[in-house]
Order: sequence, then structure tokens, then C-alpha cells
Amino acid sequence: MPKIVDVFIVTYNRANYLRESINSVLKQTYKEFDLIILDNCSNDNTREVVEEFSDDRIKYIRHDTNLGGLGNICYAYANSTKKYFVIFHDDDVMKENYLEKQIDVMEKDSRISILSCETDIINEKSQYIHKKAIKESATIKLYEGKQLFYDYLYNRKYINFPTIMYRTEHVRKMQVEILPEAGPSADILYCMDVERFGGTVGVQEVSLVNYRNHSAQDSQQSRVKMVEMLFNYMNNIDYYRHLLDNNIKGQTKYYKRILFNELCLFGADLIDVLELKNDMERYKKVLKITMAMKLFTSAGVWICKKMPKLVRWSYKKLK
Repeated sequence: MPKIVDVFIVTYNRANYLRESINSVLKQTYKEFDLIILDNCSNDNTREVVEEFSDDRIKYIRHDTNLGGLGNICYAYANSTKKYFVIFHDDDVMKENYLEKQIDVMEKDSRISILSCETDIINEKSQYIHKKAIKESATIKLYEGKQLFYDYLYNRKYINFPTIMYRTEHVRKMQVEILPEAGPSADILYCMDVERFGGTVGVQEVSLVNYRNHSAQDSQQSRVKMVEMLFNYMNNIDYYRHLLDNNIKGQTKYYKRILFNELCLFGADLIDVLELKNDMERYKKVLKITMAMKLFTSAGVWICKKMPKLVRWSYKKLK
């Protein structure tokens, strides 16, 4: 059987997680693939970890210089030779039927340009933090036109980048790029651009990947910057600026979810009241929200400042 999928693992100095990630790919029920490890000039024992595996499907590429995170991803885009490709993270774990389930859907529906799936969340020790109920069959949700944009804005629907399988012909034809100007959330903008330029985004509503949360993650370290850069970029693109200007309600709902998350971080004693106040001010500069929500935010920050012990006690009880 000819191989129709390339699996890229992009990695930099995460040898401690890389072994598990590679193992999860090699143990797939669908066996006909090539696995390409793209080492972004690591200075740990990444090479030694890769050399532990004796499998003809593995190809190891170490860049001469560090291309940057997006540069390494773009290298994968440019060098896929198969009908489909996946760009996987070095700290995440595929469930054994990921490739089989994704390829099955892509083969049955040629409209789909990129196909994502749901995830379970694991910690540094690979213990489950959040696990979805097991489903016998998955619903396939399709996004076209502006549907993903609206779902992201109103419901903060997020597509986890390492879960995506790409139809090579489609993405090359559309010439959609991951744009560094959009910052750490360039991946969700990429998905919205796929539908913007005529592609179809699919999501299997079943968990096929274990997504790892840990303190060294980019998304954990730059949550405010992610929103700032994404919305600053969209507000400089006529297409997205028009959509945003006509959706103050959606931006307010988006902001409300962020406020709840920041209050939870304060309740968990992960940020102090000054950080909470400064973070919310930064969010308000890039999101157009209602006056009522601005007043609600001020009240929430005031309560955290005046009664921090009560807020944190309430958070622990509600949690």
C-alpha cells in the first residue's frame, strides 16, 4: 500500500517529552506513513532520543540554524510529499487511532481542506487533567465562509494546531500561510483564512490526541500577548476589521470568557490583583466591548483588591 501521509514532529529542546510523542506515532493502527523529526537546532539530547528508535519510517532532520517555531512549521508545509500531512508537537501524544480516523474522514469527503479533532488534556507526568467521554462514533462539524470566525468569537472555539491533518493539494492551491504577525494565535487565524479563501475546515468531535499543558508552553506564558497580537492583526485587515466592527456583542462575549479565566487565575493565586488589572486593561485596548462589561470588570477587580481572601476562598469552594 503506498504511503499517503507525512507526519512531521517539530521539536526544540524537549527531549524529555519527545520520546513519548514519537512512540505515540509509531504505535498508530494505521501503519503506512513517514515520520519526519524536524529538530530546530536543539542543544539537549534530542538526537540521542531519536536514535533510540529503529524504524525505517523515521527520518531525522536537524536544521543548521534555529528557524524559529513558525519557521520550523513552514519548513514542514513546504516539504510534504504526500496526499496528507500532519504537523505534530513534540510534547503531545497521539491516541493510537488518530491517523486511521482522520484519514478515513478525509478520504470520504474530498471537500475537507483541513481536519481537526478534539483533545484530552494531560500534565507534565502524562496524567489526565481533563478527559472527554468516549464516543462510539464521531460527529463531523464543517466550517465554511465565516462560520469558524463566528464560532471563535462567540464561543471561543479553538482548533488545537497539532490535531490538524492537511490535504496537501488544497492548502498549496489556496496558498494560505501561518503569519508570524498574528503572534502565538497564528494557528487559529490560519484556520479562519482557510475558510475565508474557499476551503472547508472539519472537526471530528471525538478526542484523538492528548494535548499537554505545562509551564514551559508558549500559550501558558503569553496568554495576553496571544489575544493582543491576533486582534491587532485582524483589525489591520479590512476583511476581519469589518467583521469585528459589526460584532461588538461577539467581542464582549469573547472578553467575558477571558475575564472569567483571569478571575480564576487570581482565585488560584497564580496572579495578583495588579496583574489582573493590567491584563484586563490590555485586553480592553484590542477588544471593543460594551460599557456595561467595562463597569463589570472594574467591579470585579475592586472586589479582588478589597477582599482577596474571600475571593480565593470562594474559588476553592466552587472549584
